[in-house]
Amino acid sequence: MTLRFFFPIFTLDNIFRKGDVLPFDLVSNSKGGLNHFEFDFKVSINSMGYRCQEFENQKSMKRILIVGDSFTFGYGVNNHESYPARLSERFINDSVEVINAGFKGCFSPDAYYLYLKEEAMKLQPDLIVIGLFIGNDIDHPLSDELIWEKVDSNGLPTKIISRYSYKNYVKDFAKEYEFLTKSHLFRLIFRALDKMERMISKESWDNNWEANSHEFLNNYLFNYKERTNKKFKEVKKILLATSMIAKENGSKLMFLLIPELLQIDTTEIPSYVKFIPELDIEKPQRILKKFFTENNIKFLDLLPKFNEFDASQLYYLEDRHWNKKGHNLASKFLYEYLKYYNFDQVGHNN
Repeated sequence: MTLRFFFPIFTLDNIFRKGDVLPFDLVSNSKGGLNHFEFDFKVSINSMGYRCQEFENQKSMKRILIVGDSFTFGYGVNNHESYPARLSERFINDSVEVINAGFKGCFSPDAYYLYLKEEAMKLQPDLIVIGLFIGNDIDHPLSDELIWEKVDSNGLPTKIISRYSYKNYVKDFAKEYEFLTKSHLFRLIFRALDKMERMISKESWDNNWEANSHEFLNNYLFNYKERTNKKFKEVKKILLATSMIAKENGSKLMFLLIPELLQIDTTEIPSYVKFIPELDIEKPQRILKKFFTENNIKFLDLLPKFNEFDASQLYYLEDRHWNKKGHNLASKFLYEYLKYYNFDQVGHNN
């Protein structure tokens, strides 16, 4: 009790567990929260392991499954304030169910693909919306965190792990000795060790972080590096495979292109970026939209719509995720798009 009083834990650690084929999954019926000088939010995970209302495996109405990273999960806002939750409210009179699968497929396109392949299609979604965050879903130092431990004959992942091997070990240990995770002392120790391991991994990953900080801008260079071209090629292969899974299972598919804060306001380029080259700030969207059009895949690009607003209205400027207004606006534009296309007409078959 003394530890809890003097060292209260406001954390999301307890809502995650090690996944079977992905680095992590969400813990059913878990709760968490986080305090930050920009926000204070709470998280609750339902009995199915999703951050949304309860739902049955067998659907009784049209079902939209929204897959994505921390933006889709709603990092920085409460459950009912995430854009999937706001979209659900907008469909309240249309007998449409919206499931927030943010973080169910980890946080990158390859993991979204594997989540759809191994788990999501059991939910029989009528429409799958995949939120692609331009900031780190293509080429970014953080995009190297996940490793394809196993691949199939087509070179597609069948098991993905995290490069943070120590964290994987600790979570394996915690899974085996689950009673320890209820200990406040264990959770304090785990957080300290996890932070230490991340610092070590980060140092070995990039021995000169500041000198190479412009790597965060690779997606926006006028002339791409070989690394960025390779990343785009890998992502396109994954997106096509994702589209095929949806098609084979009779689900419609579309992509929501989520802009990075610096695309809305280039003065918000992170302070740790020491070298700022000349940038083509809309280049990633142009490449992806061309790819989607050529492959008859539906998409909604939020960049031109968000550009009509001041960045500070939509994003936490320090944390760089959407605030409540950003989520609400994203849900508004997504809802209008789906209503315009009559929702069940949205997909790669049209």
